Amino acid sequence: MVKLDIFSDPVCPWCYLGKANLERALEAHPDHSFEIEWHPFQLNPDMVAQGVPKRDYLAARFGGTEKLAAIHQRFKDMAAEAGVVMDPDVPQRIPNTLNAHRMIHWAGLEGRQAAMVSAIMRAYWLEGRDIGDLAVLADLGAEAGLERGVVERLLASDADIDLIQQRESHSRTRGVNAVPTFLIAGQYVLSGAQPPDMWGKVIDELARMAQNPESAPMLKPLSQREFVALNAMLFATVALSIDAMLPALPAIAAALTPDAPNLAQLVVTSFVFGMGIGTLISGPLSDAFGRKPVLIGCATLYLISAALCFAAPSLETLLIARVLQGAGAAGPRAVGTAMIRDLFKGRDMAKIVSFVMMIFTLVPAVAPLMGKGVMLVAGWRDIFLVFIVFALVVNLWLVLRQPETLRPEARRPLRAGLLWTAAKELARHRVALIATACQTLTSACLFATLSSMQGIFEQYFNRAAGFPLWFTLIALCAISGSFINSRIVVLVGMRRVLVATYVAQVGLTLVILTGLASGGLGVLAFPAFLLWAIGIFAMMGLTMGNLNALAMEDLGHIAGFASSLITAISTVASVLLAIPVGQAFNGTPVPLLGGVMVFSTLALALIFRVHKKAR
Repeated sequence: MVKLDIFSDPVCPWCYLGKANLERALEAHPDHSFEIEWHPFQLNPDMVAQGVPKRDYLAARFGGTEKLAAIHQRFKDMAAEAGVVMDPDVPQRIPNTLNAHRMIHWAGLEGRQAAMVSAIMRAYWLEGRDIGDLAVLADLGAEAGLERGVVERLLASDADIDLIQQRESHSRTRGVNAVPTFLIAGQYVLSGAQPPDMWGKVIDELARMAQNPESAPMLKPLSQREFVALNAMLFATVALSIDAMLPALPAIAAALTPDAPNLAQLVVTSFVFGMGIGTLISGPLSDAFGRKPVLIGCATLYLISAALCFAAPSLETLLIARVLQGAGAAGPRAVGTAMIRDLFKGRDMAKIVSFVMMIFTLVPAVAPLMGKGVMLVAGWRDIFLVFIVFALVVNLWLVLRQPETLRPEARRPLRAGLLWTAAKELARHRVALIATACQTLTSACLFATLSSMQGIFEQYFNRAAGFPLWFTLIALCAISGSFINSRIVVLVGMRRVLVATYVAQVGLTLVILTGLASGGLGVLAFPAFLLWAIGIFAMMGLTMGNLNALAMEDLGHIAGFASSLITAISTVASVLLAIPVGQAFNGTPVPLLGGVMVFSTLALALIFRVHKKAR
């Protein structure tokens, strides 16, 4: 027998559809080897005991009744296409499902778990009964063959509440962050409502593997820690390619554009611009062909363009090569995000991205020191050789260890019509649009800061020699942003973290801008600017993961395209906002702080438009 562990929640429509599809496949393969066990997972663990009206709750969550009606219609169409009778408008309430999971657990002890799961899901999705009501659960327990009197006494007590909560917590630590999740033989994972033919292929493959054990695939899912570390290093390709160049800007200006030194800032923004354009292509490609092939293709472009940067004879050639290098770096940024979304969603995705950002932040902490060190022993061109070595090591890790996260049946053909349909769907998601605008403004704060920071240290504070060390200190202190977010986002929600962060950034920027413009800070000007710079970098850790998760939460079925379009728009637009701020540099921090003040204030105003109850 092969153990099939199913993690589900009775109020999850995908769980109901996935169960129906699995049962159809098992009926078509009566000789299957599955031994099934159901495990608890609550989509709404903080739901009040009495539950809430379903329509009101979901309308607030998804941005209105019209949007909810469209989602329900799409789900009805999918259920009908799969041959499943289901109407998402039938249930009237969203209950707290803790007691339903207790019932499933007790039924499992009596060998009646399958009957109990079927009874609960049928009652909720077909009959519209309140499965949070203890009397309803007692009736369903009797239907499944449990003794009603025993069930009533157990439900009236606290029996096994701690056990259910411990089992769910254990599931989350094993990497289960969305339902339904199917764990086959303790090592192979399928997520989502898989169609019957997919289960047929799984059953046939298990039979083949049983006859020929040596043919079993060797590449297993990564542990959550290794998955986070790998994605952090993929993301770090971007940070390394930007921050290691900062100490080299004066040398590049002297070598390639001595008459207009501010143009050397374009070495940073041209890379970011190319990255924005590249994300628009890499995401749809990854939706069509899978995440790994596109990541490897982007890495190849990155390596070739880094070599072109090394040999560039002029600033114009260097900038063109940097645009291409940025396009290659789009893979780790956009496709890496889609890879995370394949496995996680909502606050859980935000938490994973925070962990990734926490490790990723270590790279920009040391990147300027690395760039400065290379220049001391060689020259600024040799920094690109370091980029090549780093990308080779990280992508070899990807090839050898990371399984493909996008299932073949979930891939979307690369057709203009489908891409346009996906784009229109994204445009209808109000929260996704707001999150994209906030990403644009937040990234503009960062890119404007990166463009101006070297000049501010050199010309305003006369600390050019110590810039790499100060930058390292700033980046290390800013790690606290990602750490704090990873600890609190699941508890308080993404919107509250975003609002608090933007309020703090606006307040800090206003105080320091006023002090610098008036000259009132005196000897405190430098430590005040350091504190402000730490705030800018910490803001990235406190906001970007949450904004990504908000934007992507309801777009898992077009994760690659949505991630690409969101990242492309926010990146290109943020560069267009940041370039004027950088070119306005006049030897003081005032233009930079003024620009950041405008951007962060607009972001705060926008995030207030995300409904409080929705997130």
